[in-house]
Amino acid sequence: MRCPYCGSSNLVWDYQRGEVVCTTCATVIDKIYIAVKPRYSLDTDSGYGHLYSDYSMPKLKKETKNYLKILEDIDGKKKKDMIIDTDAFWEYMRTGRRVKLLKRRVSMKYSSDTTVQVAMDILKKYPKLTSRTDRAKLVIALLALALIKGVKLDTSLISKEVGLSKVHIKRLEKLIRREKAFIEELKRSLQ
Repeated sequence: MRCPYCGSSNLVWDYQRGEVVCTTCATVIDKIYIAVKPRYSLDTDSGYGHLYSDYSMPKLKKETKNYLKILEDIDGKKKKDMIIDTDAFWEYMRTGRRVKLLKRRVSMKYSSDTTVQVAMDILKKYPKLTSRTDRAKLVIALLALALIKGVKLDTSLISKEVGLSKVHIKRLEKLIRREKAFIEELKRSLQ
């Protein structure tokens, strides 16, 4: 979902207030709410009253309904480490194809490391490396930094933290060794 005013995909689903809010321009994009109307019914035969609720949903935008359905699918499958890729979501809304709509959260442990961020920025210039998932890009950055420093990374530990197999990490290591221009540019930027 994107903000119709500024085009940002940085949206927050504020369930307490029942709003979808753009974090860039602070515009309320859509409402999220469930109206619960308690009603009282009198059973004329027995003389007893019954209190019950009637759940009704107001009309939501098609995009909001689809987004909520996907979130429900994620929660139902207990996939807490998965998030919806917003670009893929809009592609799905445009084409109807639900391919690679979900992606795993990248470990926040490495997000504050400036050298990793530099490596990730340089990585964007190399198509063979950029075409990977976010987790693979993080591993590529870590492997490249280890290669430059002459340190051997513990693939078992990285595999557990990031969620990639050791075999996949070995393949990425071979890929990095072939991208000599990437390694040289990373060396120059870290000096």
